[in-house]
Amino acid sequence: MKSRWFYVGMNLIAPGLAQCSLGFWVNGLIQLFASLALCAWTIWAALYPLVMNIRYLLSGGTKGALAEVNAGYFTSIAIPLGLLTLLWVWSIVEIILKIRDESQNPETKNEKEIAP
Repeated sequence: MKSRWFYVGMNLIAPGLAQCSLGFWVNGLIQLFASLALCAWTIWAALYPLVMNIRYLLSGGTKGALAEVNAGYFTSIAIPLGLLTLLWVWSIVEIILKIRDESQNPETKNEKEIAP
């Protein structure tokens, strides 16, 4: 088994990546797909006013109105970004706790270490 910090580094790249490499497939894939969905939501929330303004300008001012950038705009970006940050922190804490549990539990040792 590699060091704990190797797996923490994997989770810094993408939440759930270390869980998948340790064999916790369901948990790892849920975290990985949730992080991808939250990234897509954050990008869409940031680009939505730009898309609406381009659509308005290309239509010659006949479709809708210019999108305003106000406190609601920043809140719509902060919510998915905050959820993504919480998911990232949770995946790192979870992998640290799982590796600590496996190292303290003698039943999970490799067969080579148990056999004479």
